[in-house]
Amino acid sequence: MSSACDGLAELRSGFVDGALSPQDSERVATHLVGCAGCRADVAELRAVRDLLGRSAGRTAPAPLSDRLVSIAGDASARPWTKAFDSSGGLSLPSERRRARVRALLGTLAVGAVLTAIGLTGWFAAPTSNLAAVADPADEAQAEFGAAAAELSVTGASLSALMLLDSLPEAATSDAGIVRPSPKGRHSDDEAEAERMLDRALAAGRTTTVNGQQAVLAQTQHRLLGARVRMDTRSTQGTLVSVLAPDGSTLASSLAPAQVTTDEGTSPVDLIAHAYALSYDSGVSVAGQRASVVTASDQHGSPAKRWWVDDDTGVLLWQESYDGDRLSTAAGFTEVDVVPYARVGQTRVAARVAGSGSSADADADAAHLASSGWSCADEMAGLDLLEVSTDTPTDPRSLHAVYGDGVSTVSVLQRHGRLSGIPSGARWDDALGAWRHDGAVRWSTWQSGDTVYTVTTDGTASLLRQAVATFPHAGPVETTTLGRVREGWSRILADLKG
Repeated sequence: MSSACDGLAELRSGFVDGALSPQDSERVATHLVGCAGCRADVAELRAVRDLLGRSAGRTAPAPLSDRLVSIAGDASARPWTKAFDSSGGLSLPSERRRARVRALLGTLAVGAVLTAIGLTGWFAAPTSNLAAVADPADEAQAEFGAAAAELSVTGASLSALMLLDSLPEAATSDAGIVRPSPKGRHSDDEAEAERMLDRALAAGRTTTVNGQQAVLAQTQHRLLGARVRMDTRSTQGTLVSVLAPDGSTLASSLAPAQVTTDEGTSPVDLIAHAYALSYDSGVSVAGQRASVVTASDQHGSPAKRWWVDDDTGVLLWQESYDGDRLSTAAGFTEVDVVPYARVGQTRVAARVAGSGSSADADADAAHLASSGWSCADEMAGLDLLEVSTDTPTDPRSLHAVYGDGVSTVSVLQRHGRLSGIPSGARWDDALGAWRHDGAVRWSTWQSGDTVYTVTTDGTASLLRQAVATFPHAGPVETTTLGRVREGWSRILADLKG
């Protein structure tokens, strides 16, 4: 229950007993209209009151009644009106009065027993050990950024898109940003398209790239743009600096270089498995000759495009689409590419469950699901690529990554209680969650004792599908009788050993 519910705790009891003033009674009634938890508590209080009322007809146990009569002696047979008659000495009430006394004592005895039972169960119930989760968005985006950089063909532009979300002062309209043409000499040679993407992944090890990029992101209301400076030093990573409209630097971040291995699942393999690949040659970006690779979905619509430098393999520009409109774009408007070694075709391996095998990820997910975590091997049409926990045993958080090489969905689950409104989010009734729309979309909500946060660089519809996959039970609410039951369950379990 909320703090408003806590403030009405005593008034709820008075409301049940009919002991409130008209003003307080109206206040409680108004609150009950919109609060299911308080309505349940009032119903339970009424049940206890009715139980006590039904016990009013019971008499005190016979041994207790006989003991009271024996104490009174012969005087117990005299009418109670003679009790204070000085001529007759002390006298006890009549048989009718004794019956009433017995009924009252019985009611008090039953009430005392019920109160003792209730208090015992209340204090025996375990106290809540849910840690407060103030704002999971930052941790979730950090996990997403690390995973997406390894499991998709994005380059350092992903870091620029994520910085743009946190720096609204950098955003301007998209005016003046000229997107490169995707049209050239078309070819449906999928093998050659895969080779181009392999070169784009490997180019980070063989080139030094400096220049300025434009970043575009479609929000709910308009397409925003920003300027970013890139300074790539091969295996050292890329320094990404977001620029203010006046050219000054607002913030910088170091995007680590992508790790290359000869084993594992490449993002290019994921893309080729889920999409049809083609390419157009003879195009240009920022004065560089390039070819553009297109990944088309099952309906033939482009899901993503990559512009790859013909000479060095550097990823010059990329765009993702939501249906027939642009979702995000990032690429060079000014670039200085300096190759220092021949560009090879070494595959860049995706990190899958720490061992390079999606089967291992599925096995880990099955084990975690049996422990109560939400961890399916497929979600919103995307395969599970990676799953990890904060500790090997008795974990308190779980991170799962789903993707197809074009879109990545990161799911962070943390045991705890969401303690406030996440920064930059608004409540979405349709999702049943807090939601943020930007270059990178995310949503977070409470279900039971777990806080879920879903982050993606995919479309708004992908975010909706992903969020709908997971439970939405609302926060855990323990009522008065519910806590008593929980306490007695714990007592009986201890007695049974």
